Amino acid sequence: MKIAICDDNMEERNILASHCKELGYDDIDLYICGEDYLNRNTSPDVLFLDIGMEDINGLELKEFLDRTDNYTYIIFYTAHSEMMENTFGRNVIGFLHKPASLRQIQRCLQKAAYYRKEFSKIILEDKQFLCSEIIYIEADGVYTLLHIANNSIHSSRKTIRDWAEELQEQAFFQIHRSYIINLRHVQSILNWKIKLSSNQFLSVSRKRRKEFQETYQKYLLHKAEY
Repeated sequence: MKIAICDDNMEERNILASHCKELGYDDIDLYICGEDYLNRNTSPDVLFLDIGMEDINGLELKEFLDRTDNYTYIIFYTAHSEMMENTFGRNVIGFLHKPASLRQIQRCLQKAAYYRKEFSKIILEDKQFLCSEIIYIEADGVYTLLHIANNSIHSSRKTIRDWAEELQEQAFFQIHRSYIINLRHVQSILNWKIKLSSNQFLSVSRKRRKEFQETYQKYLLHKAEY
């Protein structure tokens, strides 16, 4: 993930950047004030944002980003804990009080990674879909069919194997050589028959049952954390 830190205190900026690098994140940009951040050339996945800055404070910058930026998640990183009730916003996913521990920073970045997956998109010719909107993918000869949550079905030239590779970091699992399901849309499981949110029932092949059970349990545990 690409990280940005916007804080007018150089020492605080550098300490937070050092913690992020310690956690394995190396793509980090530092900004000395709100105006500096607004003049950036790239958009980060995550913005650590101080509140008490002189030119444009963190709350003002957050309000602007709420209107203009759909892709950057904001984590407030500030000594002004009394301002917490004013920090809520569309893209705000966390609030850290300075000085934050390495574990607290890690938890916020893990949360950002989780949300980034939830709202990542699939581009299919001239259409875009959120990964979370895909219920399941079905093999159809040399093509595949994407079954979407709005009850639409879209054809793709990609194979099931192609989709399995593309979606391996997402909450999808190939239950059968002809089907990949979205774990987000599992409603119930009985006798290895899965009921999806579309009321479709699909069976897990015998050789994939153990792996599916382990994968789905991990998914539920991970989801419960957020």
